[in-house]
Amino acid sequence: MNYGFNVKYNKNKTNLQGHANVIFRVGTKVYQIKSNAIQSLYVQAAGCTPSSTCPNKATFQSKANLTEITDPLNPIGLGGNHTLVIAITDKGEPGSFDTISVTLYGSGGGALLFSSNWNGTATIEQPLGGGNLVVH
Repeated sequence: MNYGFNVKYNKNKTNLQGHANVIFRVGTKVYQIKSNAIQSLYVQAAGCTPSSTCPNKATFQSKANLTEITDPLNPIGLGGNHTLVIAITDKGEPGSFDTISVTLYGSGGGALLFSSNWNGTATIEQPLGGGNLVVH
């Protein structure tokens, strides 16, 4: 799975802004999840410099579209109005211990369409394969 996202409040702290883009593979198929309306952002700042013993956490939820992009010249839309939930934990610099989870549910609170690390009942955060997450 590859991803990129940025979510924040505007300067007046009245509206959420941002985007999320997630690419994942299942067998030979390649899929893209793109957010189209950020709905909520929850930040749990520990009140200290983020570290493995004092992490900052964030969860955001968005409406999203799902597209099969195995052939980038012929994308296949797989519906919109799905619910995307991304949870992250910032455990400090340089990001070696940061964790993330990505879950996509079908429109209308429907079925599980994608989980980055499903344990049978929930998506569990897993360590990054590279990079750094920052929650502030």
